[in-house]
Amino acid sequence: MLASLNTARNKGADAAIKSNIDNARAQAELFYDGNSQSYTNVCTAAGGISAMVGGVTAAGGAATCASTATTWYLWSTLKAPSPAQWFCTDTTGTST
Repeated sequence: MLASLNTARNKGADAAIKSNIDNARAQAELFYDGNSQSYTNVCTAAGGISAMVGGVTAAGGAATCASTATTWYLWSTLKAPSPAQWFCTDTTGTST
């Protein structure tokens, strides 16, 4: 029974991680439009995606976010058991 509960918790955490990463795409584009067509500091600036990065971390993921003026990415490991899995999105809007 405990193994089943842990599996359900991990799946819930993974859903939260994926949701935060997916939401980061739209927020990053809003930031880009309001920041003179630049992604610079999108990971940390007010109005950027720092809340989503924090949400990934709060859900138990290991978020990694980086940006330049023209690109950005956000990825995290998931809590699912082995093999280690991850989820990411970037400037292109692709999530995997």
